[in-house]
Amino acid sequence: MAFLRASLTAFLLAVASAEGTNGTATASSKTELPVNATNAKAVDPVPPIADKTEASTAGLKVKRGGQSQGPDVVRILHISDTHSLHRSTGNLPDADILIHSGDVAKVGSESELGDFNDWLGSLKGKYKHILVISGNHDFWDTNWRLNRGHISNEVAQDPAYFQHRITNARVLNHDLAEVMGLKIWGAGWHPRRGDSRSGNNYADIPEGVDIVVTHEAPFGIFDMTGGGHWGSSTALLDAIYRTKPKVHLFGHIHEQRGHWTKAGSQYQGGVEYRPSPYSGQVFRPNGPPPQHYPVEVESNNAMANQPSVDHSWTGVWAPQHIVGADLIGCSNAWQPGLPQWDATLKTLWAFTNLKVSAPDEVVLRIPLPNNVVGGDQMVMEKNDIGKWGIKHVIRGECDASQLMQSVECLQKTPQDVAQDLCQPHVCRVALRTSKGLLKMRVVPGWAPLGAQRFLQLVTDKYYTDLAVYRAVSSFLVQFGVTGDMERSSKYQALEDDELRGVPILEGMVSFAAAAPDSRVATVCIFLDDFPQLGKNRWETPFGRVDEESLPVLHKLFTGYGDMPQCGGTGPDPVQILEQGNDYIRQNFPQCDFVESAEWLQ
Repeated sequence: MAFLRASLTAFLLAVASAEGTNGTATASSKTELPVNATNAKAVDPVPPIADKTEASTAGLKVKRGGQSQGPDVVRILHISDTHSLHRSTGNLPDADILIHSGDVAKVGSESELGDFNDWLGSLKGKYKHILVISGNHDFWDTNWRLNRGHISNEVAQDPAYFQHRITNARVLNHDLAEVMGLKIWGAGWHPRRGDSRSGNNYADIPEGVDIVVTHEAPFGIFDMTGGGHWGSSTALLDAIYRTKPKVHLFGHIHEQRGHWTKAGSQYQGGVEYRPSPYSGQVFRPNGPPPQHYPVEVESNNAMANQPSVDHSWTGVWAPQHIVGADLIGCSNAWQPGLPQWDATLKTLWAFTNLKVSAPDEVVLRIPLPNNVVGGDQMVMEKNDIGKWGIKHVIRGECDASQLMQSVECLQKTPQDVAQDLCQPHVCRVALRTSKGLLKMRVVPGWAPLGAQRFLQLVTDKYYTDLAVYRAVSSFLVQFGVTGDMERSSKYQALEDDELRGVPILEGMVSFAAAAPDSRVATVCIFLDDFPQLGKNRWETPFGRVDEESLPVLHKLFTGYGDMPQCGGTGPDPVQILEQGNDYIRQNFPQCDFVESAEWLQ
C-alpha cells in the first residue's frame, strides 16, 4: 500500500486488489514531477529523466492523480470527523470508494444525520461505494434519549439503528464489506460503549481483511494529547496485531491527525495537526509505530479542528471548521521547508520527497521548490562535480528563463484569489464601522503570521472604538492606532511573511508597515487595484473584504486627505497616541470609526 495526499480535504489511497502485481508508480500528465521534458530540449541539454518513483511495497500500483490504471487498482477516499461540516469539505476528489470513519455529526440529532445523508446522496453518482461507520458524537442525542427512557437499549444498539438514518451509504457495524476485491471491516461506535472497552467487540475482527475502519485509534498510535495517551484502545491494538490488515483508517483524536506509511521496514509521515490557524508548530508529535507493526498505512484523518486544543496553545477560541485542508491548500507556511501544493496537484503527500532514478542510475530524493505549482515541469541536470539538481522549472504559459527570473509569473491571478477565498480553511470576520458592516475573509495561507496576529487582535477585542485616521480617496483607509497604551503594549512587531504572489486588489486587507518586520496592529484596506504594490514582504495581504461590503468600504469618509507624515493635512497618528480619540473628535469630527470586530460563523 502507499498513501497519497488528495485534494484539499481528504486522503486518497490507491490500492491493488489483485494479488502479485509489481509495485510501480507513475505520474499523471497533470502532475509529472519530475518529467520527461521533451518540450524543453531546445533550452535543456539534459537527457530526459525517466519517472521511476517507487511505490512503498509490491502488490500496489499507484497513480498520482488521473484515472485508475486498470481493474486491479481501487481508489479509496478516506474522510473522518466532519462534525456536520461536510458541506465545507469542498470538491472531493474522484475515487472508487468513499469511507467515512465516524463523527459525521456534532450531537447526532435527527436533523444533523438527515443533512449528512442528503449530502451523501448527492455523491452517489461520484463514488461506486460509500461506507460509513458511527463515531461517539453520532450517538450523543441517542444516549440522551436512552438516559431519559425515550428509547430502549435494544433499539439503540440494534445494528440497523444507524443504517436507517444513513440510507445513502452502507453502514458497517462490526461487519464485513467485500467490494471491488477488497475485504473491509468496519467497527462503529455504540451507545454506552466507551474507549478501550471489551464491548467494542474488536475481538470479532476476522483475519484476512485488507482494511480495518474504526473511529478510535489503537493504543500508542496517534493518541498523544496534553495528558498523554487518550481516546485509544488496547483491545483494538491487540486486534490489529492479530489480524494484520494492510490499512487502518480512523479519526477521533483531532489533534493527532496524520498518517504513517511503511516504506520497506521504516515508517514515513507523522502528526500534521497545527493549532488552527495560528501556529506552524505540529501538535505533540510522537514517534512511528514499532518496526514490527503489521499495518502498512495508518491514517487518522479527523478533518475538523479541536477548538479547546487550539485555545490551549494559542489562547484563542476559534469556531470549529474544516482544517484538514490547511496543510496542502494554503502554502508552505504551515510546514516550513516541506513541499505543499495547491488544489490542482491533489496527490503529493507533504511529508515525502520524490524519489526518482536519473539516467546514470543515481537515485535522487528531491525536495520540490516552493514556487512549483500544479502542471509545472522540473528539468534536471548534472553539475561539474557530478551532482544532479534542478536546472529550471517550466510553466505552460512561460518559458523556463522567464519563470526563474520573473516574479510576475508567480503572481496569483484574480481567479486564483477568488478560489483561495472560497476554500474551507478561510476565516470570516466582520468589522462594525460607523458606516455599516464590513465583512471580510482571512486566508491564513496568504500571510500566516499576519493572519494569526489579526485574528488574535479580533479575539482580544483590540479593534474597538478606533478611528479610521488615514483615508485617502481611491487609495486606502487605515486604522488601528490607539492612545490606550495598556491595550497596545502587549503586541510586539511581527516578522514578515514570505511573498506568495498575492496581488493588491480592491478590498485587500493587510497590515500597515513601512519597513521590514514592523507590522503590529495597524490595518489598511485598499480602495482600488494597485499592481505596483505588494512586492515587499511586509505588504502581503492576509484577507479581502467581501464584495457585498465594498459599498460600505467606499462610504468611509476620505475628505481630510492623507496624514501629515505622508504630506497631507489629515489626522496625525502621533497625536492619537498622545491624546486618544478626543483629538479626532475635536479636530476631525467626520472621521469614521471601527466600533468593533468579531468572528463570523
